[in-house]
Parts: sequence; C-alpha cells; structure tokens
Amino acid sequence: MAVCAWAVICRKSVVDKSDNTLSMLEVMESVSFDGGAPPEEAYRDKPVVVGSGTKEVAHFVSLWWRDVKDTPETITSRFSVVSPFGKVVYSKDLTIALEGHERTRHMLRMPGFFYQGAGRYLYRIEVPRKTKARMSWKIVAEVPLNVGMPPEKVTSPS
Repeated sequence: MAVCAWAVICRKSVVDKSDNTLSMLEVMESVSFDGGAPPEEAYRDKPVVVGSGTKEVAHFVSLWWRDVKDTPETITSRFSVVSPFGKVVYSKDLTIALEGHERTRHMLRMPGFFYQGAGRYLYRIEVPRKTKARMSWKIVAEVPLNVGMPPEKVTSPS
C-alpha cells in the first residue's frame, strides 16, 4: 500500500536536476489578501479562487513511499480543500505512481486559493479504503491553512 509520509503547502517547490534535491520555498501557514477579502456576495453560492493573478501561487507537495518494498504499485488518491464550515470546496483525483521507485514526490501546482469565507481551510489527501460493505476514503494527510485572516504568531524553539 502506498503511504503518504508528509504534505506541505509552499509558494514554490524546485527539484535540482543534478542531485534530485527538493527545495520548498516559503512554507505557508496562512494567506491574507492585499486589498482585503472578496465581498460575501462573490462567494455566497460557490467558492471563488483568489490570488490567481499569476500562473501559480502555491504548491501542495507530498512524499509517498511503498510499504512493501518490492511491490510496485499505482494508486488513485483524492486531494480536496475543506472550508472552515466543513464543506468540500474543491476535489481532484491524483495518480500516485510507485512503479519504478520506492518513493515519489507529488507536486500539485495551485493557481489560487479557494475561498468561501475567512478561516482555517484543510488541504486534505485521502486514499481508497475497501471494506466488505463498500469503498470509502481514508484521510492520510491534512494541512491547515488560515485564509483571509491575519497571520498567527507562531513560536519556534530557540
């Protein structure tokens, strides 16, 4: 089974072609908007995408590995964004290929941030889980991102 080791939201991710080193620039914990948030009537019925003035505004980066070393596999995972009100405002299936390598990185380029009111959004990855009765989805990673709120003060160890 493919295992998601970690996931991060950052402004940009770069893989060095000479040594395959991954650099994640400006890891994000919150996003605020220049000029303020969109008016409520803009997102009342459906979420809006904000911050999309350029080709991409952020990357959602995850690391995956095979728990059975010698068994290549490919799985379909689900990436979704959950609003502060518990509503899924975006969902996309992703293919995670662990055929030729034991580990892989997945970098999803985001053109903006889905917005349906200020608060903590959850950027989530799920994998299929089959039971006798039915197929369901299991959450394997969740990254919180405060959107449209002032940045929180975060303490770091000295």
